[in-house]
Amino acid sequence: MKRITAFIAACLLCILLCPVVAFAGEDDTPNDRCVISVAVDVSGSMRRTDSRRDIPETIKMIMDACDDNDLFSVVAYNDQIAYESGLINLGDAKAKEALKQDLDNLKYDGNTDNGLGLMRALNKIVEDVGERDKALVILISDGNTDLVGSTTGRNADDSKRDIEKSTEIAKQEDIPIYVIEYTDNFTTDTSLMSMAASATGGGVTMVDDPQKFVKVMLNSFFAGYNNGKTFYDTQNSEEKIARAKFDSVASENETELFFLYAWEPIADLEVLNKDFVITPEAPGRYFLLESKDGTPASVEVLYGLEKKGTVMLGTVKAAKPEKTEPEVIVKEIEVEVKPESAVPMASDITLEMYSEKAPFRYGVSILFTDDDIVSYELLGTDERVVLEEGVLTFDVSKEGEITTAVVAKDAAGNTATSTIVVKVTAAWRQYQKWLVLGIIFFIVLVTAVICFVIIRRLLFHNEKKTKPLTGELIANFVDIKSKNDIDQVRWKLKDYPRDGVSLEELFHAKGIREELKDIDKVCFYPCDEDHAIALLHNIEGGVFVGDHHVKSNVPTIVRSGSKIYVSIAENASEIELMYLDE
Repeated sequence: MKRITAFIAACLLCILLCPVVAFAGEDDTPNDRCVISVAVDVSGSMRRTDSRRDIPETIKMIMDACDDNDLFSVVAYNDQIAYESGLINLGDAKAKEALKQDLDNLKYDGNTDNGLGLMRALNKIVEDVGERDKALVILISDGNTDLVGSTTGRNADDSKRDIEKSTEIAKQEDIPIYVIEYTDNFTTDTSLMSMAASATGGGVTMVDDPQKFVKVMLNSFFAGYNNGKTFYDTQNSEEKIARAKFDSVASENETELFFLYAWEPIADLEVLNKDFVITPEAPGRYFLLESKDGTPASVEVLYGLEKKGTVMLGTVKAAKPEKTEPEVIVKEIEVEVKPESAVPMASDITLEMYSEKAPFRYGVSILFTDDDIVSYELLGTDERVVLEEGVLTFDVSKEGEITTAVVAKDAAGNTATSTIVVKVTAAWRQYQKWLVLGIIFFIVLVTAVICFVIIRRLLFHNEKKTKPLTGELIANFVDIKSKNDIDQVRWKLKDYPRDGVSLEELFHAKGIREELKDIDKVCFYPCDEDHAIALLHNIEGGVFVGDHHVKSNVPTIVRSGSKIYVSIAENASEIELMYLDE
């Protein structure tokens, strides 16, 4: 009887303790599971758009920011599926590292089929039969669907239908779609993507440089992942070792994550605050910092880059998940959950773009952080802006600044206002830099040609001046006042100064010392004409070339075979010279 009584008491005790044990087990359940699927356009144009390989790096960074129990997938597409990873559990270190390696090996080639990529990325989530608390799709593309020359048999209409079908599936499955248009040109697919993102609670953003891309990529992820708000700063690393300080912006009821993203490999890293853990342990171009105890705090790091460059510092804050404290009663457990306040929050945005005939569309849902928005209202009467079904349409055909505001209202009547500024620059200004460079190049080219012509002429002129004397002079002394007997004399002119020689210098070179007045004023110079020399004199007597009298101070051409007569009146002397070219 005692054994039966003890058995019954033990059973009753187990029955009473079961609810408590069940509740205690719930403390060990993992965090909310999120399923993330990323679609990446790997068409040939991406080789130029993503020349610094920021897309693979930011995807790897997002993987490291997720919880270990999250699922992650990557689909790379051009006009077909170039790569797909399947859903991997981020707690599986080997699978995670393998996916990172695959991202580094992605090649850019082929055309673009955005509908195909979006549908496959969405199906990765939908086909998963496991439980999930939330999911999101991120699509990255740099242009329109382009299937010209594709051998897949698909066309632009097929791609458009896939985008529309994906939108309906995502709405049914409560999966927001975030689209990043990594381009500086408006595309016709942008309007389709805007409708898809707006209908699913996601967003579309256009970016045109690497820094904006990294910011928008992280903004989109953290907004869909944990409603996180991201703050940025940049600094240049000029020294071998630089210091970065991250200031806390979170309150006690918020989580916080710090990160640094660099455009050059990180060579050295030291965390000065030991209360923080770093991910990954061996950084490549980025690292994440998270407080060990989850308490918001500031942190400093020392880092070095392999080359001088720019780094981006970021801080992400999000509300801590609320833990429900159930009331345990002996016979039953009652859990009371109070609904979270539905006051919406808004963020402002400024977009810079070039004028385009096609209108620009932007989904406004991404600007507000409340899942219970029931209406949007446009403030102002600017004819260039229209709001329909949660999508803003801007007329960007003319240069100027468009400023508008949207008021969102939730079911409880709470409102929030977001200001959107679109700065439109004339389309030709995107080529302004090249026009200026072209004009500068043209001016430099013309200047160089002019300088070349001037220098060439100077060199040519100098060449003429420095042309040497050629040929020889043969002298016969017809009559010398001193009556000295002087034989015929020959002078090879190349043996004398190349810029000219006087008759006196020629006499002295042969040892002839006659007192003949002004013979130093009878000079011979190089001549531009072949087989000739120039004669110039300034004496009182007469000088003849053949039978032609040569006036003083007037250059005269003496050709080969010509005879020159020099008469010195005061000395009553005559000299006959003959010029012969060699």
